[in-house]
Amino acid sequence: MRERNGWRWLGCCVAVLSIATSATAQVRGGMETLRQQRQHARRRQLTPASSAASELGPWTAERASVVVSAESLFGVSYFRESLSAEQNGVQAEVSFSGPSFHLFTGAEQLDPFSRARLGVDAVFGPGVTLGGSVGYSSVSASADATANGVALDVGPDQGLTKSTSFVIVPRIGLVLAPSSYLGVWLRAGVGYASVTETQSNGPDIEVTGVDAVLDPMLIVTPVPHAGILVGPSLNFGLTGHVTGIDSPVPLTNTFSSFGLNAGLALLF
Repeated sequence: MRERNGWRWLGCCVAVLSIATSATAQVRGGMETLRQQRQHARRRQLTPASSAASELGPWTAERASVVVSAESLFGVSYFRESLSAEQNGVQAEVSFSGPSFHLFTGAEQLDPFSRARLGVDAVFGPGVTLGGSVGYSSVSASADATANGVALDVGPDQGLTKSTSFVIVPRIGLVLAPSSYLGVWLRAGVGYASVTETQSNGPDIEVTGVDAVLDPMLIVTPVPHAGILVGPSLNFGLTGHVTGIDSPVPLTNTFSSFGLNAGLALLF
């Protein structure tokens, strides 16, 4: 009897130990699962931007907040500048026109809206842009004369000239990007251009013009946040003036051109 009771007592101890071991394993497993869940939740809290980015999908030009562009760095265009005056019902017009190819700089005096410009545009909502571009150039020259290697006196500041051109184009646009490598930027605005000739022996001559500017661009983005701009440029002359020329009647001026331009852009 004592042996049987001993075996029974030993069996009960083994059963109790088995139950305790199983319970301990279950508690440890539950604690490990809870620890993993907390670590996962903490990672999600620390990286909300990456989680949001993964939910939005691959980067496209539509997701930019600011676009900084170097525009019309090179291209080809056909320009037309018209000077006109009217007196006693008679209207006279003189025009200058022709093709122009430019690399970083061009015929700013006759085609200022096709010159290179720096642009900054902010992106609002679903790809709507608001901003503009500006360009400026200045060239100075002076005259001197020689005869058989001997300098001649051409008079005080004779022939000293300076030519400056300035253009600004406020605009509104819309960016559409069907993929991360390609997008379309529709843009339209009203621009102002001024070309000034400063002469030391005469009055300054200033020619101004206001244009309607349409320049939709194809945005090629081989890498995120950097793109190549390629597209047409349509500039329709609306009005303008000429000052500094001795004329009995007011002179009006218009700049018009159309062509194909290319540039670069950074999208932040």
